[in-house]
Amino acid sequence: MTALNSYGITFWATLSVVLMGIISIDNKPLIDERDIVNRHINWGILIFISIGVYFGSVICAEKSA
Repeated sequence: MTALNSYGITFWATLSVVLMGIISIDNKPLIDERDIVNRHINWGILIFISIGVYFGSVICAEKSA
């Protein structure tokens, strides 16, 4: 049981999404990953935030002084 506690929240969230894509009810998956990725994710904002986090970590690194 302690091995399961060592995984972070990201692992469990990813595992749950994968399982919901695999498990089917009436031959339909619980979630449709393709639909979510194509229609419900704002990729511009996600990429903008990712770039900001990356540059923030570069600026705060000890070597960049």
